[in-house]
Amino acid sequence: LAQKTEKDLVGYLLKNYDRRIRPTKYWNSSMTITIQIHLYSLIDVDEVSEQLTLLLWIPQSWKDEYLVWNEDEWEGISKINIPAEYIWIPDGTIFNIVDVKEILSLSQTYARITSHGQVEVDFNKLVSIRCPMDVRNFPFDLQFCKIQFGSWGFQLHQLTHNVKSAVIIPETSENSEWQIESFSSKKVQTAYESSQGDNINEYEEIIYTIVLRRKPLYYIVVLLIPTYLIVSISIIGLFIPHSADGEREEKVSFGLTTLLTMTVVLGMVTGEMPKSSIGLPLLGQYVLIETGVSIFAIILSAVILICNERALNHCKPPPVWIQGLFHANVKNRKDPLCQPLLTKEKDYQRSASDQLGLTFAIRTLIEYYDEQRERDFNKNLWHRLFAFVDLISMLILLILNTFLTFYTFFPFIF
Repeated sequence: LAQKTEKDLVGYLLKNYDRRIRPTKYWNSSMTITIQIHLYSLIDVDEVSEQLTLLLWIPQSWKDEYLVWNEDEWEGISKINIPAEYIWIPDGTIFNIVDVKEILSLSQTYARITSHGQVEVDFNKLVSIRCPMDVRNFPFDLQFCKIQFGSWGFQLHQLTHNVKSAVIIPETSENSEWQIESFSSKKVQTAYESSQGDNINEYEEIIYTIVLRRKPLYYIVVLLIPTYLIVSISIIGLFIPHSADGEREEKVSFGLTTLLTMTVVLGMVTGEMPKSSIGLPLLGQYVLIETGVSIFAIILSAVILICNERALNHCKPPPVWIQGLFHANVKNRKDPLCQPLLTKEKDYQRSASDQLGLTFAIRTLIEYYDEQRERDFNKNLWHRLFAFVDLISMLILLILNTFLTFYTFFPFIF
């Protein structure tokens, strides 16, 4: 007798095989598909379009009652490999899929078949699934993405699943922006009304849940810290004099430049996020808070500027409490610049009998310089007052800015 080969065995098994029907000998019997999804790689997370791109390895196995042979009759052949396109394949489908790319076609995918009819096939798919994003805690957000898997055409009494624990392949699943926290699965039964409305069709679905945690370092370094520093520097710039004599020009312009910067940063944040009515991202809220701090600082600086200008233009002496605050006395002050001129005034009075005209001129000059010194003294006192107000305002706003920053992100960082 001629030796039987694997080719002969495959021809024997597929001679009357029909891949269009379930491989069960009894129409009312149920098939069980054993499945275990491996997350091979997290390719991309698109927050704007709310899509998740994954590379999945999906091994499946089942019993094919028509692919059974006696090993003794076939030279002890216990296992064969044939292209999966020649046998029945489960119609397992990801329901919330947006796009799919088969890494290998069925002609390139081989099924491993044992003599007892046990079939194993590994499917490799590049899939994009719909994943609604909750970005309210961005960039410290946690995303829950679901993969809804099940048979498209076979009902519960025809096909069920034996689900093994989902697997994450750590060597290849790493992503630069996201950390995979967990990958779990559960089975659910769903019922749909038939198109005729006279029957309820029950199906079994497998819900895989992928939990992703964003790695926030990039956004902390590129957006959060620069925003805090820009506002802090703008506060310092708004409340320090721009010259030695206390001039306060260009402060409002400097503050408006800061507001423009905040607008650009806010645009960068919102451009990365989906347009959702759930709420503004945490980082976007922080940018708005910083914008509010900048606006308040500009208004406060403008009010101080107006008060300073009014005080100087009206030439009014500072109130007594201000003089006491700076240990100054407008009426009885000791100004070293005044002492030499007063001494000269007494000398001129001794010779007033023979130099009345000269004495009058000198007295007028002395009074003029006294008034000028009085104005300069008052002006300097006002400058000291508003410089003190600027310092206090700057410290309060810097503390407020730092407090708001820590209050906003403290639950997520610490």
